[in-house]
Amino acid sequence: VDSCPGLVTDADGVVAMFDMSQHPLSFSTLTADEIDEAQGSDVEETEDAPSESSSEKPLMSIWEHRVSRFFEHIQVSAEGMATLRKIYSMFSDTDVDIQNTSERRWDLRFMLCGMSFWYQQISQADPDCDVWDCVGESIELRPNLWAKLECADDIVFEVKHFHPGEVGRSTSSQIPDEDLAGLFGTANVDKFGHTVLWQFLGVLCMDFGAVPQYSSALPFRWPSNWVDSIDGALRIRESRGLFGEDEDADGPLPTAEETRGRQPQKRASADKAKKAVRPPSQGKPAPRKGTTTPRGKAGK
Repeated sequence: VDSCPGLVTDADGVVAMFDMSQHPLSFSTLTADEIDEAQGSDVEETEDAPSESSSEKPLMSIWEHRVSRFFEHIQVSAEGMATLRKIYSMFSDTDVDIQNTSERRWDLRFMLCGMSFWYQQISQADPDCDVWDCVGESIELRPNLWAKLECADDIVFEVKHFHPGEVGRSTSSQIPDEDLAGLFGTANVDKFGHTVLWQFLGVLCMDFGAVPQYSSALPFRWPSNWVDSIDGALRIRESRGLFGEDEDADGPLPTAEETRGRQPQKRASADKAKKAVRPPSQGKPAPRKGTTTPRGKAGK
């Protein structure tokens, strides 16, 4: 594990997490102030480097949107904010796979501070009902939500969440706050706190398209009002099938105020519809009584 180049990290804080790992650990000795130099020296331009495809731009806008909203919600010192921004500047190589069928699957791999992360989330459309799965000759009750975050093949947390009627089946495990902070440098995390670090990981990892109620079952410590203010616009955009198209053609994401104030359009009443009169067609004779026209073509 190459731990967070450009930020001070401490090995003692993560020994407990990686004591069973088969991968060797190495820790950076650079300070937070040297991060810019480290980034500039590590990047080499090559002629064969692939250019960013247009399909990647809308996906990256997911995190650009989320992180910008996140920075507006948190209250940390200027030093803490600067450190968070430096950590986010080393977020790269995102690869996300979304499957939205009978159950929603979110599979995300990314690099953060030189470390490889893998986040998986499987959620059911109804958070309040049983979901059964056939396994061989038997059936098993599936969790309404399952999620796991790994760092270099070691588990940061794993959650199995069942609906309230089966709450006794729910399980959750995660590494201590101190061990997680050790990945990014305890001195760095002290500038903004453990809770903000978990919330920041939630911004990077959590499936924005899942049922909002599931956010409270995850260890990311999001306040309930964040789900709509941060992710509401993204859910609207995905429902319109806008992700995966050209970013400029999609237009800007709705603001938080527009998301909260969006109301469904009311349909005209039957009486009003009967009274509505279309202007006569121009250059085309109106259809005679007793004849039929293709649907949507009459009067055009």
